[in-house]
Amino acid sequence: MNGYLAPTSLLLAAPWRWRLNQTPARLLWGGVLGLGSLLGLLAWTKGWPTALFATGLAGAVLLVVGWMLTLSGLRRQNHPHLARLVPGHVQRLRLAVLLLWGLPVLAAGALAAWLRVDVWTTVLLAALGLSLLTALVRWPLSIVLVAFAPPALVPLLQGSALAQGLVRAWVAVWQAGPAWLCLPLLAGLALFQMDLMGKGDAAHVRRYEQMLRLLASMQDGAGGFNPRHQGRWGLRMMWLFSMLNRWYMARLIRHSRPTLRHVLARLELPLYGSAHWTLVVGSMMVVLPLIALGAALLLLLVPDMIPPGRSLGQIAWTWPLMALGQLCMGMMMGTLFSLGTALQRSRREQALLVLLPGLPQQPGRLRARLLARQAWLMLGLAVPGLLLLSQAALPPPGSFLQGLGVGALLASLLLLRRWDTRTSAGSTGLLVVAVLAALAWQLLLPEHWGLLERGSLSGLILFLVAGAWMLALRRLQGEPLQALPWGRNASRPQA
Repeated sequence: MNGYLAPTSLLLAAPWRWRLNQTPARLLWGGVLGLGSLLGLLAWTKGWPTALFATGLAGAVLLVVGWMLTLSGLRRQNHPHLARLVPGHVQRLRLAVLLLWGLPVLAAGALAAWLRVDVWTTVLLAALGLSLLTALVRWPLSIVLVAFAPPALVPLLQGSALAQGLVRAWVAVWQAGPAWLCLPLLAGLALFQMDLMGKGDAAHVRRYEQMLRLLASMQDGAGGFNPRHQGRWGLRMMWLFSMLNRWYMARLIRHSRPTLRHVLARLELPLYGSAHWTLVVGSMMVVLPLIALGAALLLLLVPDMIPPGRSLGQIAWTWPLMALGQLCMGMMMGTLFSLGTALQRSRREQALLVLLPGLPQQPGRLRARLLARQAWLMLGLAVPGLLLLSQAALPPPGSFLQGLGVGALLASLLLLRRWDTRTSAGSTGLLVVAVLAALAWQLLLPEHWGLLERGSLSGLILFLVAGAWMLALRRLQGEPLQALPWGRNASRPQA
């Protein structure tokens, strides 16, 4: 038995070994120390019960994310050739998936028995929750169904006689003996987990290729629009969001001038990929009408959906503002996170772009000008985003989104690090800083602070970040470091 479980443990550990090899140790320790410092400040300002609750919530989120990453890693190891040619490979993968699903379910049941709560209910809810995560890993687009189906189905099921009859029958059988319901459901969910691993047949080959195309399209989307891995609908969406980019490119080609501004504009198109301002603004031009349509539908449907203690005016004013603010901050964060990936993936083109006639001969001046354009784009998106979210900051989602925007502003200063010694995009470090700052904003600010206090603090941080960018860009103009290409002097992986 031990000889059979040993290869299974190696399969479970393989995704984490790969990620640890790709991620610098200082980044992991920085995240741990940052989260620990944040929880310590929370215990000091709001007491140990709140800190313990936040610790449990953060631990639960990390466990869910780690569980999904492990499952995704197991699925990537389920290559059709290995499944067909390596004896016992599929069986060990299915055992690994079953252990990955079954051990948390058993742990939830044991914890429920220790706390003297309903064991069968806890076990069934844990099994259903993990199976839902498995469905999201298997069909990533099903998250749209998970997000929008419950609000639409619950009112219909509440008025359905068939649904009410099924609920009464379920309750009757559950009261008679919950094991008769739980055991068949658990067996079916276990089979669903093991069915995630294919046997090397044609259906498995098709599913594996779809997974690789989806992963490749997501990776290409971070560094720029690449049609190689996009399907028919993906190409149509690319065409829709890149209309402004195509118009701008055609305009630059038609009206070519040897000025520095024109040369930098031509240089930025292949350099920045999806972080270019034309793609950001073009995406907003497409999304803004959808938000306006959603706001109009909200005004029509909201009389039947008003929560207790809220008025129609509050909801009709707060939700559209939150959506617009979230759009601006989302575009700013997308620009921030995709910039490093775009620069990393265009490093082969950078070796030729440095020969573009008219470029400044001073490397520091070139890098300062390139970064200045992206800095003004990010700050220009942050100003309306923070202002709009300040108006909608009192509900918890608006407050967290405002904190996430503030964290992204602080993380943008990491883009000022040297380009020539870098080999990775560094998006993980940016995300860690942004999330920790958002948690600090949500948990550490006094609860009695209103719109004026939160808006003033976010405006002060915006002013300080803008000042730091101006000083750093002025300092960069005199540096002799090479502006391009990315990673030319890299000797070891960096965050």
